[in-house]
Amino acid sequence: MPASQRKPEGAVRVMVVGATSVFDAAAVGRMRQTVDVVAAFPTISGVLDDIDRIDPDVVLLDVTSGTFDGMAALQLILAVKPAVAVIVMTVDTPQSVDLSLRCLSRGAAADIVLPLRARGKGVREARDTFVDALLGKIREVATRPHGRLSMVIPNVRRPEPGCCPRCIVIGASTGGPQALAVVMRDLGPALVASVPIIILQHMPAILIDGLANQIGALCGCKAAEVADGDQIRPGAIYVAPGHRHLRLRKAGETIVAWLDDSPPVNSCKPSADLLLGDAAEVYGSAVLAIILTGMGQDGLGGATALSAAGAPILVQDEATSTVWGMPGSVARAGLASAVVPLDRIAAVARGYWPDVMPND
Repeated sequence: MPASQRKPEGAVRVMVVGATSVFDAAAVGRMRQTVDVVAAFPTISGVLDDIDRIDPDVVLLDVTSGTFDGMAALQLILAVKPAVAVIVMTVDTPQSVDLSLRCLSRGAAADIVLPLRARGKGVREARDTFVDALLGKIREVATRPHGRLSMVIPNVRRPEPGCCPRCIVIGASTGGPQALAVVMRDLGPALVASVPIIILQHMPAILIDGLANQIGALCGCKAAEVADGDQIRPGAIYVAPGHRHLRLRKAGETIVAWLDDSPPVNSCKPSADLLLGDAAEVYGSAVLAIILTGMGQDGLGGATALSAAGAPILVQDEATSTVWGMPGSVARAGLASAVVPLDRIAAVARGYWPDVMPND
């Protein structure tokens, strides 16, 4: 193998399923400078028999190839190898947006849009741009902390009886749609109806409306992408846009959302740091923050402000996170009230509202 195509020692092992028109020899050669492309299958046939033997870290799955049922393939792969990170690849159509969201809510670690067919000089540029973006996604979903780090969990005072939090703010990134589905389902209708819930999920702007619709259908209540000037009211779910910062301010006795088009903060737009910092300012200790799976440490600065205000902060644990970046940074800083497995987060959250029945 030429030196330019030799994989680095300990490279991420990648399996490709479908998308044969994209992963030509040139694209695979470019990828092999960074990752180990261990297998490529034109369809799902043979994948389930060989996936344990091949043992990939990441599966690239074309769910819109037309030669097999992409959703069924995703579920079969995860049933056979639950720990593998699957990046679903789609094309840029309204139908694919919905399919991508459904895949993310059912266990896909990330998604990426396949390039449009290019001709002439544009072919190489489109391929290289796509491969570079894809390598970034692969690095993101394959990055996990090695070993458990000791954490200092402070004793955060729970609100006094009759002084429950007045808002829930949730931040998430990689793996977030699936985690959000679990948490929002398990919070229960009584709690969802009693407080406003603000969600910030790092994902492309085109997917936000579909995410809000899915969450609303799951909870049976109003959920929508937040608009500039929206009043934050109990019983509604507000989802941050994918291209602007969601901020909060007081207007008399009312909390109002405003959208900020300033530059990214720590490479994130929207920024959980800004949203959580504003929540600390307008709600003080009367807000419950939940930090779910995600790459990087967006939310750490905002969690610092919330902790100083005496607000409780729940973070998803490492074992159930797709990437333990965002929650891990808060936990390691000693800012978390509790580090909780995904399937227990809603139950712990409900404990801050003792008058809400757990099995409503």
